[in-house]
Amino acid sequence: MDSIYDLGANNGQNLKYYLSKSKKVFALEANPVLVERIRKNFYSELSSGALTLINKCLTNVEGGGYVDFYVNKYSSGLSRLDRKSTRLNSSHRIR
Repeated sequence: MDSIYDLGANNGQNLKYYLSKSKKVFALEANPVLVERIRKNFYSELSSGALTLINKCLTNVEGGGYVDFYVNKYSSGLSRLDRKSTRLNSSHRIR
């Protein structure tokens, strides 16, 4: 494969596998804490250009403006764009 796109890369738990299967991996992650973790853990892959890390979220919002993203305090995999789908007081909002 030429490229793999990991939309919602989370902690980067699948990136090693994707990098072994493709020449180029694009990882998209909205949570800046997780982005920094991936940067630390995949420094050489990022430096070589095999991995591109993008700290954004993919939405259907027209105009590409900023959106609210709700980071779950207990489990990063439960973070969402929609606060209604998160438990009350279990997340904090980032932009």
